[in-house]
Formats: sequence, C-alpha cells, structure tokens
Amino acid sequence: MKLLTCLIVFLGLSTTSNLLAQNGLTNMEEALANPEDVYYIDVESLPEEYRTQLHKFKNLKSLRIWEMYLKEIPKGVFELSNLEVLRIYNSSIKELPKEIDQLQKLQRLELNSNNLRTLPKEIGNLKELTYLNLSNNKLSSIPEEFGELSKLETLFLGKNKLKTLPKAFGQLKNLRALYLGQGSIEVFPEAICELSSLEELYLSGSSIEELPEEFGQLQNLEKLYLHRSTNLVKLPESIGNLKSLEELNLYKAKIQRLPSSIGQLQKLEKLELAFNEIAFLPQEFTKLSNLKELNLLENKLTVLPDAIGDLKSLKVLKLSNNQFKKLPKSMSKLTMLKKIELQHNKISRGAVNKLKKALPNTKVIFYNS
Repeated sequence: MKLLTCLIVFLGLSTTSNLLAQNGLTNMEEALANPEDVYYIDVESLPEEYRTQLHKFKNLKSLRIWEMYLKEIPKGVFELSNLEVLRIYNSSIKELPKEIDQLQKLQRLELNSNNLRTLPKEIGNLKELTYLNLSNNKLSSIPEEFGELSKLETLFLGKNKLKTLPKAFGQLKNLRALYLGQGSIEVFPEAICELSSLEELYLSGSSIEELPEEFGQLQNLEKLYLHRSTNLVKLPESIGNLKSLEELNLYKAKIQRLPSSIGQLQKLEKLELAFNEIAFLPQEFTKLSNLKELNLLENKLTVLPDAIGDLKSLKVLKLSNNQFKKLPKSMSKLTMLKKIELQHNKISRGAVNKLKKALPNTKVIFYNS
C-alpha cells in the first residue's frame, strides 16, 4: 500500500499541485481513500463534507486549519487520539469544548486569534502539553485547573481581557516562556513569582504600576520585557536577585529611578531604558561588567557616574536627548565601544572631539539643533 504521509491544501494557490505531488496526494478525496496512512493535514479551508469525516484519520499526528469563518472546532477532531499538534488560528471559534481532554497525546495547541471567551476546566487534563498559544482572544479568566498542565513550557496569553491569573498558575513549574503582553492586567500576579523555571517573561504594553519584591525569586529569568508599560514607575530592590538576567527592556515605561541593586546583574548584556524619566544613575550601575548595549535616549539625565568607564564590555551607548553638559573622563576606558550617540545634549564640541581622539575606533554621533 502506498504510504500517504502528508496532505497540504492551499486553495486557490498555483503551487498546490507541486506541494501535493511531493507527498503523493492531490486532494481530500484521495486522502480519505487511505485515511489510516495520513499523518499530517494542513488546510486553508475545510468544507463541511470533510469536517464530518476527520475522525477517520486515526493516525493523524498534526492538524492545522486556518479558515477565517470557522466558528467551532469540528467534532471529529476530538476522536483523533494520536493527535500531537492542533493548530486552528485566525478563525472565529468562540468555545473550546470540554472534549479537548480526549486528546491525551496533544503536545502543542494553537488557538490564537479566535474569539474564545472562556476555557473549560478539562484543559488541565492535557498532561503532555508543552506549548499553548491562546493570544489575541477575548479570555477574561483562566480556570484553576490550568495549573495542572505540569509539562507546559511555553505559554502565550497576550492580547486578552485577563485582569489576573489564578493562584494555581504558580504550579506550572516547567514553564520557561510566558507571553502576557498587551493585555488588561493592572496588578502583577504574584503567582508568576512562583514559576521557578521561567526564563523569558513578556509583559509589554501592560498597565501594571510596580513589580512585587517577590519578583526576585525568578532566579532563572534571562529575558524581561516591560516595554511600553506606561504606568510602571519603579523596579523593586529585589531585581538584583535575578542573577541569570541577560536582557531587560523598559522602553517607554515611566521609570524615575533605578534601584542600587541593579549593579548585581552580572550577566546583563542589553539594557533598554529609552523614553523614561530617569534623572540619575546609581554608582552601582557601573558594576554591570558584562553590559554590551545601553540605551538611555530621551531621559532627564544631567550627569553620568564617574566610573562609567568600568563598563568595559560596552559596545553600543545611546545618550541622545538628555541634558548632559560634560562627559566623565573615565569614558576614555571604553575601548570596546563601537558606537556612541550624543545628539541633542549640551556637550561642547571640544569635549566631543576629545572623546573621539581617546576612542579612535568608536563611531561618535553628535550634533545639536
């Protein structure tokens, strides 16, 4: 019997015949002739007569449907006991049926860009799930059973109507990446602080005003994105406990001051602080020995720490649109620096020329309007 491994149907595209020929299939009719030999289905549109026959693909491992007007998940999907990947996005699905827990082998579930308003408690029974994308829906709550997804590693919940997260959320001990950006959360959910394996946290565009002191418990966090969080005015002192942090993005927040503990972030390589309200930097800031990129564009700075030259790993430094009148002498020690931006400050051209002479391999960008 001829092995049929994959069916890809892009309706209305000229490449259809070539894509299908590589897999020995031309259409759904041919696939249904030997459904037990089909392992992957990827369709742009699925007419009703085929939706009712999906249950016949007993060995199907991956199903992707990207149909704009699909309002519900075809019932036959829940009979596909070998399914490992289910992707139905950019559709109009309003409900995730409780039968979702029949897919016990499911590892990856993508239902982003639909109209989901609630989740069934049965979602917690998907014990093999490692990747879940529910972003860009209309979810206003998450069931407590969500915390039972013990193998979950990557979770997208951004662009929803969530105000908070359940306490059981902290039970997701294998979660490594959490995307909560552009949502409705106003108070930082403390359950996040219990996610001991978390490496990446995306909270861009949030409405939170502060992070709790417990935030410092995230010892494995490597990337923290809080850009465009326009209500965020400060960071907790415990931020210095994030010993694994490599990248911190606070672009267009409302940060007024940095805690002195920031100097403890010895693995920090990239720090984005543009468009904040920072008036001074603590002396401890100069202990960031591994920092490679620093953006302080559009703040309220008048001076830099005298020991700024101790940032020996620095390669890119952006200082434009502040109120600097002079530069510390120690800047001549920044020999790794490839580019420095100094536009729109009150620094004399003589001081700039002196810096250029001290750092001949550095591109110095300077002009004042």
